[in-house]
Order: sequence, then C-alpha cells, then structure tokens
Amino acid sequence: MYNTLNVYWLSVPASPRSVAIETAGVNSLSLSWQPPHPTYGIVIGYSVGYSIVTGGQAVSGDVQPTSDNDMTLVTVDQPFSLHFNVTGLRPFTDYRFQVFVIA
Repeated sequence: MYNTLNVYWLSVPASPRSVAIETAGVNSLSLSWQPPHPTYGIVIGYSVGYSIVTGGQAVSGDVQPTSDNDMTLVTVDQPFSLHFNVTGLRPFTDYRFQVFVIA
C-alpha cells in the first residue's frame, strides 16, 4: 500500500484584467474589472488605489502602493465584488487608478 502526498505551490495571483470606468460624475466614478486569469493563487479580495496626476505623470508613479507615496488605497468592502465606487474626487482633476489583488 502506498501513501500519496500532493504538494501544491501557490504564488502571487496575476493582476485583475479589463479595468474600466463604468460611470463618471463630477466627484465620483464607478470602476469595474475582471478577475485575474490564470489566478496563480488564492484571491481573497481586491483593493483600489488612486492618485492625482500632475504634470502628465501620476504623483505616486507606477509602483505597488506603500505608505511612502501619495496613493490612496481602499479595500473593496465585498471581497468578491468586481466593481467599486470611488467618491470624494476633485472636479477637473486627473487621476490614475489601479486595482490590486489581495492574496
């Protein structure tokens, strides 16, 4: 009789796909996205990061969010939701939005 041992290696999931602005108002907008594919790990939720764009470039740059930049990072309340409403935006201001996987 043989014993079987199954080993699974999990890694960081890929990025969300097809991030889009669904609706936009003066002070708010609604973002949507599709889950990463392939997943490469267990997705437990999403967070949305946004920053003001100045001089043609985002204030926070194109990096993962950390406490050292000017990106506002919000965890999506419903972990498996594929949309999020961002409120409190400034009128006539350019923003950069990113959606991150929480693994």
